Amino acid sequence: MGTKRNQRKRNRRLQIIDAAIKVIAQHGYHSAKMTNIAAEAGVADGTIYNYFESKEQVLICIFEEKMTELIAQATLKINAHQSPVDKVRAFVRNHFEHLQRNPELGKVFQVELRQSQQFFHGYRPKKLFEYLDLLGSAIREGQRAGIFRSHLDSMILQWSIFGTLDELSINWVMSEQQWPPDLDTVPEQVLEIFLLGIESPLENE
Repeated sequence: MGTKRNQRKRNRRLQIIDAAIKVIAQHGYHSAKMTNIAAEAGVADGTIYNYFESKEQVLICIFEEKMTELIAQATLKINAHQSPVDKVRAFVRNHFEHLQRNPELGKVFQVELRQSQQFFHGYRPKKLFEYLDLLGSAIREGQRAGIFRSHLDSMILQWSIFGTLDELSINWVMSEQQWPPDLDTVPEQVLEIFLLGIESPLENE
């Protein structure tokens, strides 16, 4: 009984989170109301407070829950490859594929989450660091193998690559015509820019 009850509570919590993504993406974080989220989720106004104390907490839980899913997806894609280059490629591709599959979540992540004071003050986004470490691990593996230049700081590399992905993602969700127009072509272009810069000269000879 306890297991079923816990599963029902988790399902209801996820139901509210998915509803919140839609409402926040449509109305914006500041204009979205808890009553709007409750209505979208099909629950009573009071019920939502059994799961979340505030809209700030809802936003943080969206981040943690969906980042957990993204990390799991990226891990599967990366682990399907042996080559560090292919692992970096898998990370970049999955990042944009996830954005295309989840445009509303993309808007919440890229735009609305940045409106939260709590996210930037007093909250440590451990899930973001865990996600970035997937990329960093592939980079360090490539450096140990002599495929990537070992004198380059892996932390600078991972943040540089992710910064590019993040900026392109912001442009895509913010622009009326969704620029870049074809996200399918973006990963290879990003990879060409970075890989030609970080591959060891000996590897190219």
